[in-house]
Amino acid sequence: LTISIIILVVGYKLCETSIGKFFEPEDMEFSYWSIGVLIVSIAVKVWMCLYNRYIGKKINSGVNDATAADSITDAIATTGVLVATIAQQFTTLPIDAAAGTAIGLMIMYAGYGIAKDVINILLGKAPDPELVRGIVATALNCPHVVGVHDIRIHDYGPGRMFASIHVEVPDKADLVEVHAALDVLEDELQDKYHMEVNIHMDPLCTDIHQINAVRRVLDQIVHEKYPRYHTDHLRITSGHARLNVICDIHVPPAEYNIESIARIRRDINDSMRKYNDKYRVVLAKIMADPGK
Repeated sequence: LTISIIILVVGYKLCETSIGKFFEPEDMEFSYWSIGVLIVSIAVKVWMCLYNRYIGKKINSGVNDATAADSITDAIATTGVLVATIAQQFTTLPIDAAAGTAIGLMIMYAGYGIAKDVINILLGKAPDPELVRGIVATALNCPHVVGVHDIRIHDYGPGRMFASIHVEVPDKADLVEVHAALDVLEDELQDKYHMEVNIHMDPLCTDIHQINAVRRVLDQIVHEKYPRYHTDHLRITSGHARLNVICDIHVPPAEYNIESIARIRRDINDSMRKYNDKYRVVLAKIMADPGK
């Protein structure tokens, strides 16, 4: 983040100086010695960029990636100086000022990109969809696991990734065998994705009569409050203290936004709790339905 701020400041100062040259032009001194120094500087900065980018990918280091970006912005700026120095010898137009302004804006954009990536990590961002799909596929290959929901991934940088997932297993399965299988799954996920993983087990109810009773209540509530929506993939975990209703819900694309999703979760949960205070709804997936 510090590097990105420095890059932003450098870009701003370059723009400030270059714009000033439009109003107060300066004569540019030309020498082959200075041209040679600029070329060597560009070559060194490009090498530094490639090296830091290689190391950044190899160890997944944001610091090296930022340093690579800093090096390439230096190379771009120096290239602009080189081109402007040569071109200015053949014209009286303010090429130096124009090139400096353009390069300054490019440098500021690069700094903004680095800052954005870092701030996303610091504040939290949505996990990579490929990573989520990989975790789900690995979990579903585990014995006894019939479903996955509530995946939470926290990425704090290389070697600092943590995840928690809820896996669904039949409530008639042997508890000891399920626990052992989930221990193996935790180790597999940690080895495969280099993250600390905590797995919560949800024993799914296999009583078809109870499932159908819950389904009728849920369908009635959804039909009354949101007639354009529909649910599927219903499963429940039933206990004396709480009954969790887990399902997916399909909504019209026009209503698929953060505010609507939060409202849908709240309204359906409140309605189910009014019917029975033990009921809790878990909307595993909320999907935009093109057919609606």
